[in-house]
Amino acid sequence: MRAPHLVFISQFRLESDPLSVWRMLAEAATWPHWWPGPRVAGGARARSPIAGSAMPTPVRQQDSRWGRALAIANPLHLDITFADPPRLIEGRVAGHWMSSALWLVERAASPSATDVTLRWECGLHGRWMPRLIWLIRPALASCHFNSVRMGARAMAKRLDCRLSDLTRWSGGPE
Repeated sequence: MRAPHLVFISQFRLESDPLSVWRMLAEAATWPHWWPGPRVAGGARARSPIAGSAMPTPVRQQDSRWGRALAIANPLHLDITFADPPRLIEGRVAGHWMSSALWLVERAASPSATDVTLRWECGLHGRWMPRLIWLIRPALASCHFNSVRMGARAMAKRLDCRLSDLTRWSGGPE
């Protein structure tokens, strides 16, 4: 039987081109330099470029602590598993939560804007997590959205563009 899991989806729009947005997301090793959530905990490990990528991406894995957003020390290890530039990035995240992330980067209706969607699926493992899903879900949903909001604002600042349409949709247990 599959462990219970949560799905969180956040979306935002940047007044920038999709390739610039995709490049920022694909270079996970730079996230701690501009995103207020992740910090390097153990150093990034150099790996080969992302499979299928038309551009070099020097680092595929990143160890981070999302302490500011989660208000707890939650060491995470990100492994980008698939990329389809400039549209899609998939990754696995290991730490206290076994999860997966999917970044979808799409040209918005306005030709000068890009819509970004993050789908994060988090597995609840162990004995206590499934029992406390009613408590964990709202806390993780809030942390997820706050982290994405901080990242979206930081991306807009770094890309020198406007951020709009920041929305939140968080699913429950599946």
